[in-house]
Amino acid sequence: MRAQCAIVLCLASLAFSPGCGSAPITCAGTGVGSATAGVSIDIGDILKPEASATLHVGDELYVGSNSCGDYGLPPKASLAPTLEELSRHQRVVSTGGDRSNTLDVTYRAAAPGQVVISISCRIDCPGSPIRVTVTVVASR
Repeated sequence: MRAQCAIVLCLASLAFSPGCGSAPITCAGTGVGSATAGVSIDIGDILKPEASATLHVGDELYVGSNSCGDYGLPPKASLAPTLEELSRHQRVVSTGGDRSNTLDVTYRAAAPGQVVISISCRIDCPGSPIRVTVTVVASR
């Protein structure tokens, strides 16, 4: 009986997500970016909960989205020495209201290496953590 329930739940979830156990990213809206960053990642534009970027030392990376205030950013110290956090803005919006730019962060590539920015659910959002893998190479 439990196996049948699991199969039914899995099949029902397929109507809303690409596979059992993974849910779509709940961040909505597109067009979020930075005019000054070398690379901008709009979480609302990625099709699965992962993205990647390659930067040179000194380049800036912007990660953000609309309607994404329920996700939490990792502590800035966890990304050092590879990335230096320049700015962080996060605003949790309850139902209704302005949901634009609820999550955005800008980093500077500080040292060669690779780091994963794990953006995880804090409050009420389905899905896996969003993982942004950043590779920093020596300056040009």
